[in-house]
Amino acid sequence: MFNNLPNEINYQPNSIVSKILAKNNSGNATLFAMDEKEIISEHTTPFLAMIYCLEGKLIVNIDKKPNQICKEDFILLPQNISHAVEAIEKSKFILMMLK
Repeated sequence: MFNNLPNEINYQPNSIVSKILAKNNSGNATLFAMDEKEIISEHTTPFLAMIYCLEGKLIVNIDKKPNQICKEDFILLPQNISHAVEAIEKSKFILMMLK
């Protein structure tokens, strides 16, 4: 059990830090901390994915269309559609993938 997810991970300058919270045959949940202006480059996955923003502001590009999310926002990333994530400011979020 995690009582305060943002406290489970720390920012690193000019970096993206991740911590796997749960993983099994049905999917996984990973906690991320991204420094300002860091980018997870465009890619696809064969699984449905979801991002829940814990703090900060992110641009989530889905099929090259930008979507800005911030604290307590949730966005779905459809399977087999390209997506990328950029931190507008220091941000923490959970990425969940369902197989």
